[in-house]
Amino acid sequence: MRCLALAFAFVPALAALLQAQGSPAQGSSSAAKPSARTIAELLATLPAEPLSERLAAMQAFEKGPHAPAAIPDLVTELRAKAPEFDNDGCLLLEAILREHASAEVPVQAVREVLLEVVVRPLWTSRQKAAQALAVLLQRPSAVEGAEERLARALVPLLASQRSRVKAAGAAALAAIPGAGFGSDPLAARAWFHQRFGGAVDLHAACFEELLVLREHGERLQTPDGTELESTEVRAFVAAANARAALHRRRFEVVLQAPEEAVQEALALEGLGRFRKVAGDLAQVGIGVTLAPDTDLFGAPFAEDVALHATMRARLAARIGELVGARVPGAQVAIALADGALLQFAHGVADRDTKTAMTIDGRLLAGSIGKTFFSALALQLVGEGRIALDDPVSKWLGAEVWWKRLPNGDRMTLRHLMQHRSGLPRYEFAAAFTEQLTAQPDHRFTPVEELEFVFDQKPSFLPGEGFEYADTNYVLLALALEKVLSVDCYTAIEQRFLVPLALGGTVPSVGRLVPLLLQGHAGESNPFGGRDLMLQDGALPFDAGFEGAGGGYATTAGDLARWAQALYLGSLLGALRAELLDGPPAPLGRDARYGCGSIVQPTRLGVAVGHRGFFPGWLGEVRAFPEHGVAVAILVNSSADLRVARELPGWAVDFAEAALAK
Repeated sequence: MRCLALAFAFVPALAALLQAQGSPAQGSSSAAKPSARTIAELLATLPAEPLSERLAAMQAFEKGPHAPAAIPDLVTELRAKAPEFDNDGCLLLEAILREHASAEVPVQAVREVLLEVVVRPLWTSRQKAAQALAVLLQRPSAVEGAEERLARALVPLLASQRSRVKAAGAAALAAIPGAGFGSDPLAARAWFHQRFGGAVDLHAACFEELLVLREHGERLQTPDGTELESTEVRAFVAAANARAALHRRRFEVVLQAPEEAVQEALALEGLGRFRKVAGDLAQVGIGVTLAPDTDLFGAPFAEDVALHATMRARLAARIGELVGARVPGAQVAIALADGALLQFAHGVADRDTKTAMTIDGRLLAGSIGKTFFSALALQLVGEGRIALDDPVSKWLGAEVWWKRLPNGDRMTLRHLMQHRSGLPRYEFAAAFTEQLTAQPDHRFTPVEELEFVFDQKPSFLPGEGFEYADTNYVLLALALEKVLSVDCYTAIEQRFLVPLALGGTVPSVGRLVPLLLQGHAGESNPFGGRDLMLQDGALPFDAGFEGAGGGYATTAGDLARWAQALYLGSLLGALRAELLDGPPAPLGRDARYGCGSIVQPTRLGVAVGHRGFFPGWLGEVRAFPEHGVAVAILVNSSADLRVARELPGWAVDFAEAALAK
């Protein structure tokens, strides 16, 4: 198995180098008469080794007069054979566009497939697609009407650690009229915000994490000068990979070596002295790129904290005032309209050990997790796979237990999402809490949870009242899984957590939740009957009982960025209105409850979001659409439930401080 990726493969200059080492000549029979070749014949040649044969075939094809006519088939192949064809396909597209600048080509089709490739989590794909876009965008028709989409895809490339990706992104962006910010990612984000009225979230978009190791005699040297013996590399890299995995960033090792060593590998004469390191890392699933020591790699992108220094000082002071002695510690995050994320940790994570609160430790978010499940449902509505006013029986009526469910024959998916089904709450039923504490390692299934409300009298007829109950969302998730080919947790990960790089957010299942910080529930805690929720890192019961009623451990930073995407971004399109459309609900002054979100007027205008409770933890997330700001607060105590009523006000205070009002 080859575990060595080549950092500068597939460039024309390399073909000459390889041919000089004895590979087939460009004019050989495999590359002759390009006008007679079909795209299928070319594609059959591309997997061939050695590399020089593939490059020679591509170079001969791109120069032929019929090459532009092959572009539609090439675009189709790029979609059908992603990602293994990304590099060759984008390189070939770029060469044809450059070679035949005056030929008619399907500009929009090419643009769309390149936009698909440029956001894939493969650095070579992003680079080659951006290079091809830079050539395509010389044609005005490729830019007109697509400026925002192009900029949104390309601006994140400026935050890449790889100089080649950054340069390719900058070259493509330069074709957009008015993009005169050079290659500075912060300047590009500011330009995007001014031009299009939104912002590119560089925290979410910059998901590559590189560890560049440079040859230094018989050892490898890290960027900070640490020297590693070959036997030490695997453990060192594994630790770095674990840190990257926390933020769901693609992790890769770059081995920088003298040019002659890289040429040796490119000539396919073996990996030589790199074989052991590459082999060791391949065994633990870590990719390795061999790069010449002339290649440039930048530091990981980080926010310029000085950019918002005054705002940070003001917020830190306000957070200190409010947190005080009410709760041991808090995480607060504010996602600003310009795409910046301000994160704060205050107080202690554990009242007994005095361990400091951190911004990347996880806390349980409670019912805030409902926003993920409601967003999933609304995306399925947008795809035409469900309708909000579908009767729930359409999806679950065939289940053997269905007739035992209160109001089962009348409730709709909308009723569930708005807590207007009339279903009683299972989560606070005495019989349930008794079983939960008596069987701490038991994972309650959704149907087992529904059993606690079977045959009960409904609280009201569907649509004629409001009763907040996790039961609604447990049932909703069961219905959605009839439509999906995967479970809801997997669908949420695929649709939201990975694309938005919400790496601090994980399902809260089991008694051991990774990186979960201590929670304080008070001595009267009905769930487990103890103040400290973690003992030896374990919860007193399986947290998975919450299911779609919440179901996530996360950070305030992730929640603020999620709220920005959900309430202020384009995640749901026109269906975002359904989040805000709902009847009055007893959840605060003049509050309404839409499809999974609380809507309430404040002195900063309408706020939309959700609150969360799990024994030991409280949370609040609110977005302020009139100002483009989202605030998330997580605290590690539920002992004083008055704090839960105060958190919405804290969110307004923090938003005001951020906006300097």
